[in-house]
Amino acid sequence: MKSFLLLILSLMAGCVASYQVKGCEGGWVEFTCRYKKKEYYPKIVVDIPKAAKDIQITQRDVWKQEGNIFLYHDTTNKKLRVAIKQLQSKDFGDYKCKFYLEENDRVEQEKTEVEVETDRDGCQKPFTQTVYRTAKATIRCDYPRNSLQKKFFCKENNSTCEDILSTESSPKSSETFTLTKTNTGFNVSISKVSSHHAGVYWCGVKSNEGRYRAGFRKIQLEVKGPPIMSPNSPTTSSPSLTQPTTASHESFGHTSVLNLAVCLSLDLLVFLLMVHATYFLFKRYELCKKNRSGE
Repeated sequence: MKSFLLLILSLMAGCVASYQVKGCEGGWVEFTCRYKKKEYYPKIVVDIPKAAKDIQITQRDVWKQEGNIFLYHDTTNKKLRVAIKQLQSKDFGDYKCKFYLEENDRVEQEKTEVEVETDRDGCQKPFTQTVYRTAKATIRCDYPRNSLQKKFFCKENNSTCEDILSTESSPKSSETFTLTKTNTGFNVSISKVSSHHAGVYWCGVKSNEGRYRAGFRKIQLEVKGPPIMSPNSPTTSSPSLTQPTTASHESFGHTSVLNLAVCLSLDLLVFLLMVHATYFLFKRYELCKKNRSGE
């Protein structure tokens, strides 16, 4: 993940505006093609670089997938969202969004140009983090020092990555998530981890005006059950927690041995009494038999 995809977005709607988006190979980018017309466009076509054919979308307010490219026509906010996942070098080039009132009528066009650049500072390798249920997890997101973009933390959900917190969030906490700024970016802590926290998270950046987002570091969070400790296995708990546990096991062992000894003693006593009674009855029988023989 040491290559950046440089996306230069040129918006052609009366005047030309442009801005840049950086995305890492293996990461993802999402940008928007806006339209200013009040009409609803029943058909949108996106020109894809190095592709055999363009992508056409006629559905409204639903994601459409073509390979690693996802389209979403947001009719409420009058924009087309374009997401490119698992970025590769083949994904660079010019992207054009074409809006049609009729099948052969080009009403408005937006253009996106993509170039590949090498940058060793921004992209980071993905990693897997394992945490036990009910514990606390901390995820670190570091950024280049000269990064002036908004920074965010999100979780993958099918076609998109849903924002959880950002450096602009107020307050910087949501449910069990808490964001803490650092000199190099921010840390996100997750308290009382449960199975629903498992999944893929991303550290990312987005433009101040919300025209694009990009995920540059992937975190796979795995949640496991607490380790099962046997009575004789070593523990990493603090002495204050370990000593009472050990004492309770020893007390339980001593009590069990004492109870066993008492039970055995009672059984032995009963057995001896039965032997003694049997011997007494036998002797008495022999004596009676001898007396009868004498008569």
